[in-house]
Amino acid sequence: MHQLFCRVVNAYSEYTFKKALERLAKEGGRGAARWLLDIGSKEKWCRHAFSPELASDDNTSSFVESFNTILGVHRALPILSALEGMISYIIWI
Repeated sequence: MHQLFCRVVNAYSEYTFKKALERLAKEGGRGAARWLLDIGSKEKWCRHAFSPELASDDNTSSFVESFNTILGVHRALPILSALEGMISYIIWI
């Protein structure tokens, strides 16, 4: 159900949205599809209906990016030295 729900919510076009919704109704029951349509305006929860004025539909901020920022100059060091550098960075924050 989770995978089917994600397909509906993340559809990039009206066509793929309808196909994903049909599959959700087929495999999850009409109640699941009806509930999804009744929760509110599609502009708030479905990717294809988002405003085209949005700058980006990609969220790249993650733990890995934060970790790489902290690692910085310590990246070229051996692993233990890099860990010591990260620990000292965390302590001084």
